[in-house]
Amino acid sequence: NLKRIIASNELKLLLEMSSLVDFGVNLVKSTYVLEGDGFIAVEVYRIMAETREKNRLFMTGQHPNVSNIVSRFATTDEEASTLLKYAIECVEPANEYLESKILEETQATALAAFKSCRFLNPSLVSTTDCSLLDLVQIESVTIDLIRRAGEEIATYISLAEDIKEAIPAWDFWVSNSTVLPNMFEIVSIVSLLQPTSAAPERVFSMLNNQYGEDRVGCLEDHIETSIMLRYNQRSV
Repeated sequence: NLKRIIASNELKLLLEMSSLVDFGVNLVKSTYVLEGDGFIAVEVYRIMAETREKNRLFMTGQHPNVSNIVSRFATTDEEASTLLKYAIECVEPANEYLESKILEETQATALAAFKSCRFLNPSLVSTTDCSLLDLVQIESVTIDLIRRAGEEIATYISLAEDIKEAIPAWDFWVSNSTVLPNMFEIVSIVSLLQPTSAAPERVFSMLNNQYGEDRVGCLEDHIETSIMLRYNQRSV
């Protein structure tokens, strides 16, 4: 009976779709954030860690949609076990691929660099195991700059502890840029780090839409200013 049920294309499709939803929803939500704009670097490591943990939980038993389908069709524990096994096997290759990519040397190095950026998140600075020196992994953050910024750490921690309600990390740094000039220089470098190519791709799309063949003679300064205003949704 179970062989007949699992052989049904309808049930297979239901299991595949439910496992895709349970497993994939975390990946989609994370991707939306990682492909966004703004001071994302300080959040990348947290997002990746949370995504991996949610994937692990799916593989070990947290899959509400799959469980719902299984409960509808399985009449014995053995049948339920078989259906759950099939559903997990549907996404297992995707999970293994993701883990293998994260553990690759180049990706692991990038993830370590993003982890160091957590030190620049004022809401985490008192609890993170990262230090200012870890930011030397990031290109253009020099030892000399870190040395100068080191003199501002005590002030940074004090200001971060004085925050009464949660504010975006970038807003904190902008409001304290004159008090922490060297730290803000590091933040300005880190703010350019993007975990995906989505941001520059959006810029090129704007260029293609705004500057066709009839505008190839525009001056570079005009193009740069126009795109910056449009990208940042500013008007003059």
